Amino acid sequence: MRNKSRCANIAHRNHYIPEFYSKRFSNYDTGKIYRYMKVHGSKITEDEIYPKETGYLIDSTSFTSDKYKSKFQIDHLEINGYSKIDQDAAKSLEKQLKQGSEHLNIAERKSWALFINSLLHRSPQKILLLQDTIKKGYNEALKKITDDLTLFRDPTTREMFIKKIKSRFPLAEAEDGGKLQHLNYIIKSNFTQQILSAPLWVNTEVPLNEFLVTSDYPVVCIADPATKKNTLYANSINTKDIAKYILS
Repeated sequence: MRNKSRCANIAHRNHYIPEFYSKRFSNYDTGKIYRYMKVHGSKITEDEIYPKETGYLIDSTSFTSDKYKSKFQIDHLEINGYSKIDQDAAKSLEKQLKQGSEHLNIAERKSWALFINSLLHRSPQKILLLQDTIKKGYNEALKKITDDLTLFRDPTTREMFIKKIKSRFPLAEAEDGGKLQHLNYIIKSNFTQQILSAPLWVNTEVPLNEFLVTSDYPVVCIADPATKKNTLYANSINTKDIAKYILS
């Protein structure tokens, strides 16, 4: 089980950015993740909800191969990638709520845009699709190699050769390499740069008794019991789709 007090401290440091995909927010005993909401002033309430309500997938961004376990921490993407993105965005969001988005400087706008863009690529659906694509490509390449092994007419010799290929180029390393490339895409994406040059953020309010189910769309929900409303921060291109992800 993760240390709950440590998770709470991280949440306070990150204000109320919803780190839906962060492994350190999970409770391994209950199978739930921690959710944090801003209430009054700087206070943050917390509860636990099941992953299906947030789109969280445990271990989705962890490295699996021995190669990366020795070279990086197992949670390299979380610690050195997503965590930094989230914490920088938290500062930008705090300023947005206090002063308005028009007061964000270039660096703050970039941090916020990068966080929103990362939600598009960090979703469990996207990560599973990435892994599935890598696995299919890996198997297709392996099949092509085996089909070309006409010189090895002896099945035993052919099977031994295939095992050597798998041992030298394991699927786990291919998947881990794909995850690294995945994060690199988030950081260098042209889509992020377009958002920076043309800010399109809008705010939409919904009743407090409704909640947001995270999706592949860049939407962030902030709960405020004081006003009995939730505020949805979304790219205006997807505003018409917000209703699809609100459940009473």
